[in-house]
Amino acid sequence: MCEWCAKHPDRVCVACTHRRRKAIRLLEDGMALEDIANDMRISLPRVRRLIEEEKDFRDLQRYRCEKVPVQRIQQLVEHSRRQDPTLTPAAIGTRAGYTSRIEFERLLGYAPTSESQRNGKVYPKRLRTSIRVASAGRIVRALGRAPWEIEDL
Repeated sequence: MCEWCAKHPDRVCVACTHRRRKAIRLLEDGMALEDIANDMRISLPRVRRLIEEEKDFRDLQRYRCEKVPVQRIQQLVEHSRRQDPTLTPAAIGTRAGYTSRIEFERLLGYAPTSESQRNGKVYPKRLRTSIRVASAGRIVRALGRAPWEIEDL
């Protein structure tokens, strides 16, 4: 643990993150632990700890879920619309707090995103295939369901 990490235990240290990634990269490239310690000019126990922390971090990243397939939310919307034929996408979007019908339809993959351009590169229109968990939760609550009742949310 570096001096900064000791002073700020609840924050991520950029330098230690860089050291973790470098240590694991060197290990994956076939370098021995002693050689990694010499190359990085740190102690062997520190190298072992960095590698262990990076493996733990990568393992946790496998379970991280920021987005879910939009198809599941589309199915819930369609099911709700079959139950209540007066329910329109605009009404659901309004309940979910979206001010624009087209924004809601684009979010759910019913309408293509608009063409955009950044740094001279043109990104074509496309239908979304995933939705952020927070947005999906808003829509599910607007349909009168709790997000934890829905699988994958």
